[in-house]
Amino acid sequence: NEYKSYLRVHMFGYHRKGPVWQYFTIQDNAVLCKHCSKTYKLKTAKASTSPLWFHLRSAHSIQRDTPGSFAIEPPPRACQISSRMPNVKSYQRPPKPSQQELYARLAAQDRLSFDQIASSRFIRTSMESRGYTGHSSGDAVKSMVVGYYKVSKDTTRIEIWKLKFEGQKFAISLDEWSRNSNNKKHLTINVHGTNTWFNLGLIRILITETPRTILEMIKDRLLEFGLTLKMDVVALVSSDADYLMELGRLAPCEHIVCLSHTLHMCLSESLYQPKEYFKQIKKEGSCSLSSNTSDDEGEAYDANDGAGFLPDMASYDTDSPPQLVPQIEVVVRKVRRIVSLFRGSSAKGDVLQAEILKLTGKQYNLERDCRTRWSTLYSMLKAFFNMKDGITSALNVLNLSYLQLSDAECQTAQSLVQCLEPFKVAADYLSQARCTLASADAVIEFLHKQLSEMAHMNSLAVELKNDLLARYQKSAHQELISLAKYLEGKDPFLPKASNKACVHLTKSLSTRLFPAEEEQPKDETASTAVTDLDLAGKLHAFVNKERHHDESDTFLKEINYYLSRGGNKGGTGNSSLIQAIQVVPPTCLQSQRAFAAAGCFVTDLGTRLSDKSLEMLTFLHFFFKRIPADNKF
Repeated sequence: NEYKSYLRVHMFGYHRKGPVWQYFTIQDNAVLCKHCSKTYKLKTAKASTSPLWFHLRSAHSIQRDTPGSFAIEPPPRACQISSRMPNVKSYQRPPKPSQQELYARLAAQDRLSFDQIASSRFIRTSMESRGYTGHSSGDAVKSMVVGYYKVSKDTTRIEIWKLKFEGQKFAISLDEWSRNSNNKKHLTINVHGTNTWFNLGLIRILITETPRTILEMIKDRLLEFGLTLKMDVVALVSSDADYLMELGRLAPCEHIVCLSHTLHMCLSESLYQPKEYFKQIKKEGSCSLSSNTSDDEGEAYDANDGAGFLPDMASYDTDSPPQLVPQIEVVVRKVRRIVSLFRGSSAKGDVLQAEILKLTGKQYNLERDCRTRWSTLYSMLKAFFNMKDGITSALNVLNLSYLQLSDAECQTAQSLVQCLEPFKVAADYLSQARCTLASADAVIEFLHKQLSEMAHMNSLAVELKNDLLARYQKSAHQELISLAKYLEGKDPFLPKASNKACVHLTKSLSTRLFPAEEEQPKDETASTAVTDLDLAGKLHAFVNKERHHDESDTFLKEINYYLSRGGNKGGTGNSSLIQAIQVVPPTCLQSQRAFAAAGCFVTDLGTRLSDKSLEMLTFLHFFFKRIPADNKF
């Protein structure tokens, strides 16, 4: 009623003889004065407002020309139209995506082949119902996807140009991958910026290619997107394969060895027996993933998983998987036998779940490891010991107590779990996007510290600690890491590079990346402190721990002088060179994710997929991850 009264007065012309209605309210068929109890009939007030003005003038001394008397009364709160109420634009459909984009999403995101898209009656009818043209030819669908591929490359090129125009510098990560189907080799390139990264597709590598020719191919691919190695790229990150190391020496930018690969090689040499295949891994390069892992070996790697996975072994002949060292192989073989026993039989699995339910009140599942991934070995042993009491009870019920592990074997397996746990935590942290060179160095220091604490009671920890230190000393770019740690006010894990080497590197980076500007800002530092209880929390606190160090005045002046080139005048904390160094990732795991995505396209149904089509689908896969679909369509 209040809303109707307001509309009658303010929307249908009852206030046409004057603003008198701001002093009266309408209630049913009466008009009430807001200042007193005077009442008029609504019928009389609608006919003429003179009685209302007479009452205001005589009783309240309010004249028609009183300042502000012509202001229109706002509607009651209950009558106000909410901003959330739908308007005309709310009923307008968003612009329809192009048919090229729809086909590209079906092929790159849903991984449907061109023939599957063309032969699907449901897809054709859905396209036609939305006003598109249904195609029944795989070549027509492919041409549409190729058309959108060109559009997506132009969009990516514009995004990179915008970042470059803002003064950002980039880092690139690359690695080599071999297709198991026909042993073709591909090289993937990823461009890393501040809080973003771009996949530039795959490059087909022939056997006759040399590091120098591969470097030229990389330059051409970067130039296609408006980047150059000398002016725009801070560093190149790759594994320690021989030809990639030579490529890093030829590149006009800094070269960083993938820290994930370093951890992987450290564990592989300590846990697995040395064989000829291991030398082949070192020669061919790296930590690439097998694209067709069977279910018995473990679940396939998820290409959409953003973090928390460390590649474990390179592609190899699956008929002869690597063998663990003898003291570990015996224990792991027994654990695998018990896990296979309960996972392979539903009846025995039900007995195990019943025993676990009695002991814990919950149900847990055993995990089977993949023989080529040490992280799954850790997961299998961890789950096994979490369910150890239930497994013992289930084996006794099934009269299979002879399969149980002895006390010495349990001690060996627990020691292995204790050694692998800090590696797993370190691998999870290194795979995060926030991880920089400085924080990665702190991760290695934390890992070395954890292994040192276990060394007095675990011989495997001693071997892993020594191997980790030796490999990190050999592969780390100590000058760049020392500079990155200095900029964050922290000390490096390894002995700090000389002041002369740090100043020379700073000068080289500033003159190469920012050749035209010179400033002299002041230094600023800050400190933080974090504490936590679990192993992951301890690692996070250790990474963010600040350690102050004293440097000579000459060193500080030289460093700050070169840091100021290309930066803002607000101090080194705002320097573009500092931001450029923080862009460099410590690992090339994005390349592994690109290979995992490419492996999903190279299936039994995609054996005729050409190199260009594989590159196109891989590029579109990661392009759509940056540009999500409009769910309203």
